[in-house]
Amino acid sequence: SEVVNKLGFGGKGGVNYNIDDHHNVFANVGMFSRTPFYSGGVFLSKEVSNALNPNSKNEMVFSYEIGYGYKSKVFSGNVNLYRTAWNDKSLTKAVVSGEEASAYLNMSGVNALHQGAEFDFKFQPFKSLQINGMLSLGNWKWNSNATGYWYNKDGQALDKNKVVVEVGSPDHAKSTLNLKGIHVGNSAQTTAALGINYEFMKGLRFGLDGNYYGRNFSNFDISVADITKSGVQPFSQPWRIPDAFVFDFNMSYRFKIGSLD
Repeated sequence: SEVVNKLGFGGKGGVNYNIDDHHNVFANVGMFSRTPFYSGGVFLSKEVSNALNPNSKNEMVFSYEIGYGYKSKVFSGNVNLYRTAWNDKSLTKAVVSGEEASAYLNMSGVNALHQGAEFDFKFQPFKSLQINGMLSLGNWKWNSNATGYWYNKDGQALDKNKVVVEVGSPDHAKSTLNLKGIHVGNSAQTTAALGINYEFMKGLRFGLDGNYYGRNFSNFDISVADITKSGVQPFSQPWRIPDAFVFDFNMSYRFKIGSLD
C-alpha cells in the first residue's frame, strides 16, 4: 500500500515514484504521429505551387527517458537518460546558385536518433548564495539513408539535365544520400552551464552565468552536380564548429517606493 500511495501517473505517460522525502525515480514514455511541415513536406514548393508531395507521410516519434532525483534543504539535483527516435521525416535541401535556389532535393523517409544523458543541480549552502549548474551529453545522428526527387524552384519535376518532366516518371531525377551515421547539425550536442548568484547586502544581488557549447556540427550540404549522379552518394562527417563560451553578468536591487515592493 505504501508503494501505491507514492506512485503517481503523469499526463504525459510518465511514472514518478518518491522513495522518501529526499529520493525519487521517474520515467516517461511517449509516441505520436504528426503531419510533415508544409514546406518540403505536404507541398513540393509551398511558396509558388499547390502541387502535393506524393511521397510525404506522417512522421513517427517514439521517445522515453528514465531518471533519478534528489532533494534536501541545501542541494537538489536530477539525472536522466533519454532516447528519441524520429522516423519518416520529410526534409528539403536547396541547391543555391547565385542568390537563389536553383533546385531542391525533396527527401522522405529520413530517420534521426537523439539520445544522451542530462544532469542539473541547485546548491544553496546559505540564504544569500545560490549555485546552479547543468550538463547535457548528446549523441544525435541521422539514422537512415535519405532518398528524394529533384524539383525546380516552382515545384516542377526535373530530370538529370534539369529539364522539366512529369512527376514520378522514369526520367524524374532521384538521388539517395548516405546520411546514416552523420551527425545532426546546427545544435550543440555537449552543453554545460554554471551560475552563481550572491546577495552582498539586503536587496542587492550579483550573478554570473557561464554557458558552454561543444560538439556543434554544421549542416550537411549538396551541390547542383548531385542531380546528375546515380546510386548512393556518400557523405563525410560535417565540419565541427569550434567550441564556445558565453558569460552573462547581472545585478539586481530590490527596494520600496512607499508601500510598493
